[in-house]
Amino acid sequence: MAGQLWFKTSVKDNVRYIHVHQLVATLGVEMTKTLPGFHALTGCDSTSAVNGIGKKAWKELQWTASENQGVGQLGDTVPPSEHTVSACEKFICSIYTKSTKAGTTVDELRYWMFCQKKQKNESLSPTTDSLRQHIGRDNYQAAVWKRSLEAIVDIPPTDGNGWTFTDGHLEPALMCKDPAPTGLLELTECKCEKSAC
Repeated sequence: MAGQLWFKTSVKDNVRYIHVHQLVATLGVEMTKTLPGFHALTGCDSTSAVNGIGKKAWKELQWTASENQGVGQLGDTVPPSEHTVSACEKFICSIYTKSTKAGTTVDELRYWMFCQKKQKNESLSPTTDSLRQHIGRDNYQAAVWKRSLEAIVDIPPTDGNGWTFTDGHLEPALMCKDPAPTGLLELTECKCEKSAC
């Protein structure tokens, strides 16, 4: 059975065999190459998911596959190219809304979402700074997966690729900049001190 790849999976006593070669034939080679980056970007065991992104991410990828080839380039180079980062940011924006008024960056999208009625703060898109850190981690994970068949893998250190070492422990770097302008952070600090929070 040359050219066939099978994947055995099971939950308790329910054993299934997935025909990977048939999936590749159905999805096409280009879409198949996109899957490692897409899986890392939308959340896997080693990377977090972007808030509010679920099954609609897969539908969006299928609808706009030709426009989102940058997602498939995750893991090709470490760190990711600026083109790859921009493509991933555009893809994330497209999942949150189809409105052209929302802008093309997550910062513009975040502001647009903030201005909508009945919008919860926790459901806002990430900032550009935090998304870049997220994409760095996703890119690193995709790079590991894409090199999984190499006998000797030369992968750069994790530090600086969306990760940081703190007290000898590897932790995700959440952001490099302040989460808000300094004046707003000082105002919030003053309010907390007065209310003894």
